Amino acid sequence: MSILDGGAHAPADIPAGQRPLPCVIGSSAEANRNGPKEQWYKVADDRHTVAELDERGLLERIFPRLGPAEALVGPGDDAAVVAAPDGRTVLSIDTLVQDQDFRLDWAGGYSSSGFDVGWKCAAQNVSDINAMGAVPTSLVVSLTLPGTTPVGWVEDLADGLRVALEELGARRCTVVGGDLGKGPAVVVTAAVTGDLEGRAPVLRSGARPGDVVTVAGAPGRAAAGLALLENAPDYAALPGELRRLTEVQSR
Repeated sequence: MSILDGGAHAPADIPAGQRPLPCVIGSSAEANRNGPKEQWYKVADDRHTVAELDERGLLERIFPRLGPAEALVGPGDDAAVVAAPDGRTVLSIDTLVQDQDFRLDWAGGYSSSGFDVGWKCAAQNVSDINAMGAVPTSLVVSLTLPGTTPVGWVEDLADGLRVALEELGARRCTVVGGDLGKGPAVVVTAAVTGDLEGRAPVLRSGARPGDVVTVAGAPGRAAAGLALLENAPDYAALPGELRRLTEVQSR
């Protein structure tokens, strides 16, 4: 089932009542468990599962949360068409597999939200493009989902994709299409394009003795978060500072 298959799936066809409104990202249960995240999005749907909606119905929940696609031809056709002003296109692709790259449920009671997984998906793809010295410009996303997946979890994933692109500085990058499918586990695959803007690509083979190696952020926080998620007996009892470490790991 393709997100791009048929004009009836385009964002313009979504009723006004389905468009984003200011409220808390994610389900009310997630907000109570992991802390509220204030943004301009509708509250996610905790009442239905993916199996209860057809493809169009699920797409109508996803599209408003992703925002407009910055493409010459976006969702609604057989494929997206994006500009290549530099004449060269940088490409990368990554896959996240449930229980291999992320877990939905942890022993201490924490549940990885769709927002977490969407953020992680966007972040790792943007990072690859940035590492090449390019600017991310478009993203296509393929989702494989069990029928029991809550619709709200998928809505949260779309929120995570969009907010990550905004907050990580990849504002030129939007989701321009993708694919939906059913399977026994959640699998999220995303391909990203980038624009070199006239620069030469930064290659691993270009490293030379004497080059300066720099690290951004605080190394070790994600590893500390993973240790907490795997060993903390009660996530809800963790103080806020330690919870933030688990969020770093989840994203």
